[in-house]
Amino acid sequence: MPKILLTTVMRPFYVDSDDCTFQTQPELFHGQITLAQGLFSMRTYSGGFGLEYIALNIKPKTVVLNYPSEQEFIKELKKGYDYVGISYVICTHRKMEKMCALVRTHAPDAKLILGGYGTAVLGADELADYVCREEGVTFMRRLLGEDIDAPREHPVIPEKKKIMNVTVNQGSILLAGLGCPNGCDFCSTSHFYNRQHIPLLKTGKDVWDAILKCDAKLHTRLVGIMEEDFLLYKKRVMELAEYTRKEMVNPVRMAGFSSIKAISMYDPVFLAEMGIETLWVGIESKSSQDLRAKQEYLTKKVSEEETAISSYPKMDKIDIKKTLRSLHDVGINTLISMIVGLEHHTEDLVKQDLAYHLSLDPTLSQFLIYTPVPGTPLYTCFHREGRILKDIPLHKIDGFTLSFKHNHIDGERMKQLQRYCFERDYQQLGPSAFRFIQKNLKGYLRFYDSDIPIQQARADVYAANCKMCYPLYDIGVKYAPNDNVAAMIADLRDRVYDVFGEPRASHKVKTVFAKIIAKHYQKKVEENKVTIQPKLQRIVYGETANPSLLQYYAKLPPKTTMQ
Repeated sequence: MPKILLTTVMRPFYVDSDDCTFQTQPELFHGQITLAQGLFSMRTYSGGFGLEYIALNIKPKTVVLNYPSEQEFIKELKKGYDYVGISYVICTHRKMEKMCALVRTHAPDAKLILGGYGTAVLGADELADYVCREEGVTFMRRLLGEDIDAPREHPVIPEKKKIMNVTVNQGSILLAGLGCPNGCDFCSTSHFYNRQHIPLLKTGKDVWDAILKCDAKLHTRLVGIMEEDFLLYKKRVMELAEYTRKEMVNPVRMAGFSSIKAISMYDPVFLAEMGIETLWVGIESKSSQDLRAKQEYLTKKVSEEETAISSYPKMDKIDIKKTLRSLHDVGINTLISMIVGLEHHTEDLVKQDLAYHLSLDPTLSQFLIYTPVPGTPLYTCFHREGRILKDIPLHKIDGFTLSFKHNHIDGERMKQLQRYCFERDYQQLGPSAFRFIQKNLKGYLRFYDSDIPIQQARADVYAANCKMCYPLYDIGVKYAPNDNVAAMIADLRDRVYDVFGEPRASHKVKTVFAKIIAKHYQKKVEENKVTIQPKLQRIVYGETANPSLLQYYAKLPPKTTMQ
């Protein structure tokens, strides 16, 4: 039986080099969401989830590497593999090229496979023996001569989130589906799969079974669901809710992605009851929603499939602010995405969109620069118009670099505006950790005296979250970015104490230690010396050892390193 090696790209990250930028990070939250929040930035990193899903669902012994160094990758190659697969995105294209050269040098007999969104860039077929541009298990089973319709399992994928290098929650990742039918012009995820949805967990029972499997191994029912618009598939959601709404003693807590259109199909109380705790919603731009003239103009220039449209139907005829407020009122948090540098954006319009974004009171915010990515209608349109900047290397297609000729804003100013958005979000709304508690407190006050058992169970979850942060409130006041935010956190602290009682002796002891940790960590933040460089994770599937347990121990949090 063949030996297979599947790997992510090589570290190091957080460096400006010929194959990386400082913004190319394995940390989604710190890298793209809480990066301006200093001491309170959320730290967690994402491994090769898809690779682990593939490895568990093919027959041969398969080794998965997450973020090897060059030396570690070479050492692994020398163990002898029949197939070596590398997963990458566009900004890690250059890292992939270097790894291909290493495979040809140190494992010349191995067949090389490339996969991931980066394969939308021309050249992958010349570098590799095989290129995967479809769902990975189906591709690998076909390549290996296996039954592509054989039953599948879901891997156990741990995830820890930290603040100040202290774990604040521990959960797991569920891979529910690929692709998205919404078809936003900039979205690789949607257009890579031709605007089709490919469910990996097809029914609500499948999702529930995956949750129970993770709970059995990791003792947590906190799950992050990876799928572009999880709530869009109502039949599956309703079936899942039949299971989760019965769990009073050990309630499920779910975070996932959804469109405002899909959210509007549900009563927010129902979503809270079924365990939805956080939703990531792409609002993109308030000002873009009225640009129907642009849509009509572009449709005349190119075919419908190639039209770049900065007006997104997923938000048509919906009161966005009212819908989001209804989520917050029942304790559901939101992560809201805004695009910086849409075609119509001037500096003033960016700031107007930002003001609207902040008025939505998001728990977390993402601000990325509008980017024409190969394989999307946006790229096709801009390429035809000759607007793609040819001097921007692939490793800088990272969401933090302007890569097309903008009508109103140059590249350097665009970066400044993007940074302004992150900083203004923090200065006005404060640390996301406390925004999370604000929403949870609202949810608790909504449900605590309910005579409906599942609502009481949700209130208990919200209460536990509010109490868990007792050691952080004084730190929040002390290290707040300004006096207004300090007053907001102090008011939140007082309201929490009024509802749940003053801190107990155990809380006071933890507060003392938390203040020591905060003082140390704040110094490192001020000196810009704290980064998280991931260690190698080597996970083996197809052996007698339990891969889930091997994975669990391999994924212990990386150490904080000082640069």
